Amino acid sequence: MADANKWITHWEAKPSDQLPRNPLPGYKFKVYIQGVEMGFSKITNMETLVETEPLAEGGVNDYVHSLRKPVTTERTLTLERGMIGVSDMKALTQILMARFSVGQRLPIDMVITISGRSGKLERIYFVHGAVVKKWQCSPLDAMSGSFLVESFELAYETLEDQTAIAMAASAFGISGI
Repeated sequence: MADANKWITHWEAKPSDQLPRNPLPGYKFKVYIQGVEMGFSKITNMETLVETEPLAEGGVNDYVHSLRKPVTTERTLTLERGMIGVSDMKALTQILMARFSVGQRLPIDMVITISGRSGKLERIYFVHGAVVKKWQCSPLDAMSGSFLVESFELAYETLEDQTAIAMAASAFGISGI
């Protein structure tokens, strides 16, 4: 019985004052394409999901098994930013934007980083197999006085959270991940 009490004590919930309370801000993020920060102001549809199919086992009436199905839907990600003129772009950014045109596949993974309020890097995501599916410009309206916003819709294969790997590498002084 002493062993059981030790196990229960070990797995008891921590007091609420020991739990992290600071959710990450949604405004401290960066997008890198081929290692160059691209300056997007909004990212939508950032998600990973698995499609499942229920399977009832004969004679079992308490539950069903959930089986993973092959992916049947396209995953998309939308990136938005204020449109800038060609004269304001650096040469490298101009080259990258030429590759970031509709129908083009990004040659290497796109990286999205999220920082905490203090600026410390907290999350790293890799977007694999991205293809620029759509480009869209906000309405041109002489009466509004608003800025032009361009958005890019990307179809991608996978979105992977690489935070643990990158943080471990950083702890050992390895960079470039």
